[in-house]
Amino acid sequence: MDNPSASTIIDRLGGTGSVARLCEVRPASVSQWRLNGIPAARRQFLKLLRPEAFREESDGDRHSIPADDAWYTLRR
Repeated sequence: MDNPSASTIIDRLGGTGSVARLCEVRPASVSQWRLNGIPAARRQFLKLLRPEAFREESDGDRHSIPADDAWYTLRR
């Protein structure tokens, strides 16, 4: 079952600032998600937007995903 940590997901999505912009919240809110977990509704939104960020790590897959790719996914 895919279950990476909140910090891993946030990092894969480009970091605190990028996730804050995607979710239209303050970066301080996203920083709290690293500690308390991503709220369910935000997690569902991000998972629909960027499902690859929620997959288990494999074969050294530790790089972040450029934030601009998220908007390409929405425009298709």
